[in-house]
This record gives sequence, structure tokens and C-alpha cells, in this order.
Amino acid sequence: MTETVGEQRIAMSPNAPVEEMARLGQEMVADYMMVGTIESLGYKEQKIKMKSSGREIIQKMGNVEIGIRLVDVATRQIAYSDFVKLRVSEEAIERFGGSFRSEGIDASISMVAADNIGRKILETIYPLVVVSVNGETLTIGQGGSQIKKGDLFEIFMYGKRLTDPYTGEFLGRDEVKVGTIQITRVNPKQSHARIIKCTVNINQEFEPKKFICRTQTGAPDKKQIKREERRKVRDERRKKRDDDW
Repeated sequence: MTETVGEQRIAMSPNAPVEEMARLGQEMVADYMMVGTIESLGYKEQKIKMKSSGREIIQKMGNVEIGIRLVDVATRQIAYSDFVKLRVSEEAIERFGGSFRSEGIDASISMVAADNIGRKILETIYPLVVVSVNGETLTIGQGGSQIKKGDLFEIFMYGKRLTDPYTGEFLGRDEVKVGTIQITRVNPKQSHARIIKCTVNINQEFEPKKFICRTQTGAPDKKQIKREERRKVRDERRKKRDDDW
């Protein structure tokens, strides 16, 4: 028993070989094994002076750095690897029922980081798939609490399969960004979104599992979205006018 526990500790260490992690995963009847190292975790307070009123406010911000590896037990290949540097706001802490003023702040920051990492892993292994298209409306094959009305996503079109030229390992599919969507309605098992911007005609190009969605990085603000919508309306009017001629 002691030897078994010792082997498990070795396999769960950050520098454990992939083969050892996969072997332990098979013993535990797991599809994936994840190990990680918390490099740093803490929070700091910063005084900010308002230019308009001269009033000083205290801003509290947490920070965490974590290195993670996720191994596919069946193939013994690394399915996901990342070094996450995350800044945690007080609002994010409060969403998990914590506060910078309460005890256990390290645990609250860790929960926010775990949620962020979990979302990244799910998005990498099981990305949101467009299951149907109807004009300017898309249906995504996932709903529930992970998606919220108003969320912005980037649309990608799958291309050819990619493999490592040295090992022959499957690296995934080529992904070409083609547009941006915004969630308009969320159901338990599916979500609906409207197309904000798109460089291809998805209605013509659509095939099952051809288009996926990923969380938008550097999401535009509401003013940018409104400008894009006005531009789209102008383009449609111009096209209609040209067709009439």
C-alpha cells in the first residue's frame, strides 16, 4: 500500500514523465490526468487618485501563476499545456462568494484560477460547435451556465488536419477566424447567437462540425459593436441599391 501511494505521488508531481501519468490514469480509470504547479499566489492593494474629484480609492487585485499539463490517458500524449498568469479582480472573487476582506483569500483566488483554467481546457478539447445556421442566427450545441446572454465569441472554420512532422502526432485542425457572434438566448442544451461580423457566407459554407466558437480575446465594447452593426446596415442598403440599378 505504501509503495502504491509513493508511486502515485511521483506520477502526480509536476515533472513526472507522461508515461507515468498515463499509467496512473489507467489505474484510476480516467480519460485525462492533469498536474500543475502554483508558481505564485497573492494579492496587493493599490491607491488610485481620481483626476476629476481628487478622491483616493483603494483597488485590490489578486494574482496567480500556474503551470499545468493535461495528458490524454488513452494516447499518452499531452492534450493541453499552458503557463497561466492571471489577475483576479474583487468582482471575480465575489462571484465565488469570497472577498478580499475575508479569511481564506488564497482559496478564493485559487477557485477563480481553477474556473479560468477549466474553461480554457474545455474550450480546447471540446470547443463550442455551430450545429445550424438560419440567416443571421446561429445555433450552438451547448447551453447551461457556461454561456451567458451577451457573451461574445469568435467563429473559426476548420481546415486541414495538422500533424507534427517529427513524431507524426496529431496536433489538431487548422483554424481560420471568419467572424464574431454575440449570444442572444441560452437554453439548457443549446444557445442562439447573432452574427456581428463575418468574412464568409456561413449559410453556404455550413457543414456539420465545420465551424466552432471560441471566447473572444480583447472583446470590443458596446460602442464598437454598434458601429459594426451600423456599417453592416449601410453595406446591405448599398448592395440593395446597386441591385435595383
